[in-house]
Amino acid sequence: MRTRLVLLGLVGALGCGGDDGAADGGDPRDAESILLTIDGDALVMPLEATMLVASVAPAGPNDGASVRWDVRSSTAELACDDVVELTQDGLNASLTIPAVGDARCRDELVVRATLTLADRTVTAEHRVEVTLPEGYGRTWTPDDDNPVLALDTCPTWSCLGHTDPAFYERPDGSTELWFSAGGDRGEFPVVGVGELVDGRVVSPRLILFPDPDADPRPWDHARETVNVVRDGERALMTYLGYAISYFDDPSIGVAHSDDGATWERTAAPVYTPSRPDGWDASFISGPMALRGSDGRWRLYYGGASTRSLGGKIGVLLSDDGESWTPHPANPVFANRVGEWDESVIDAHVVFAGGRYLMWHTGWVEPLTQDSRISIGLAESEDGIEWTRVSNEPVLTPGETGAWNDTSVVSPSIRVEADGSLMMAVHGTSTVRPVPTSPEFRPERVGIFRSAP
Repeated sequence: MRTRLVLLGLVGALGCGGDDGAADGGDPRDAESILLTIDGDALVMPLEATMLVASVAPAGPNDGASVRWDVRSSTAELACDDVVELTQDGLNASLTIPAVGDARCRDELVVRATLTLADRTVTAEHRVEVTLPEGYGRTWTPDDDNPVLALDTCPTWSCLGHTDPAFYERPDGSTELWFSAGGDRGEFPVVGVGELVDGRVVSPRLILFPDPDADPRPWDHARETVNVVRDGERALMTYLGYAISYFDDPSIGVAHSDDGATWERTAAPVYTPSRPDGWDASFISGPMALRGSDGRWRLYYGGASTRSLGGKIGVLLSDDGESWTPHPANPVFANRVGEWDESVIDAHVVFAGGRYLMWHTGWVEPLTQDSRISIGLAESEDGIEWTRVSNEPVLTPGETGAWNDTSVVSPSIRVEADGSLMMAVHGTSTVRPVPTSPEFRPERVGIFRSAP
């Protein structure tokens, strides 16, 4: 539905610019004012490429009037001229908002008109409202080709299964799927990556693995649960690293790359649990980062302690993607004792429709090999204070005999150009693929989709 919004900007009286005004409480029509009119305000995410038509007019004569249009993000003071296409015709302008691109210039867009008259300048602005459609990201359909990664016959580097998938959109527009795996490369997990083509991962290759000859071992001798996000021309990788095991000495690492192939890791971890009585003292996992609408980085991760029941989710903050500080309110998303998400972990967060959305893993304690593990959804205005959108999970294990009939774990979300969502997860099954090895239950990766 297209709506029409009329905004009255006054010189001085409403703080919109200029030197004169009606601050004495007189009739505002006596002051210099402008009408800023926008057709197409109150948009519903997900957006196709959407056009707004804006016009401006002074309350009085407009002989010789000219206008300058600006578009920016409301929270990050980010200029959006290179994202929003603006075409001006006299005192009118058309603005085309893309379906993809920097969400801060799509979901938090401010349109500002600065009108110059013969002897004064008047300014008015308005934030374009964007809302999410009802039920966004709550209903998911599995791909027919699941699982999307073939399971090799041992011995190979990934023949024991695939876990912790993560989408990464390369600068050339292609999509990769990163994942952890196990096989013939020793006791530690390795990291692989392959291109996602027509719903299948093709040509998976080994990319990160421990050096068996390392002595002494670096703090991130083993690396897993990798997540990669593009930030302008660079890419930022977050990962879990350890020298002994993820129960003994886990830490979170960050690496940067200009081409997505060669990575420069930080010399030391950006975060290691340091308090023996802390909420995350016993276990951390699943780090993922995104740049928030305010320009600050948020790095979410799961943690647990033997001092309390169940996992929880915390966040680290950074202004530069290099130095990270735990939020003082950690954990920012707690488990619910007695509910299906008695333990929560492995969050993936996106910013859409002017808010943050978090898909997360959850299960009932105690965790066993046969625990049913599901995916839930929460939302937040600032990425810190969260509200569950439902008391029930949005994705549950598949039917008996399916590749994921026991669990769906570690969601990774990708927003498509048409506004639909893709979710990659890994899962386990009650089916044993090797009858002679009944304890072998490989984890597999599958993709689900959610329509706009």
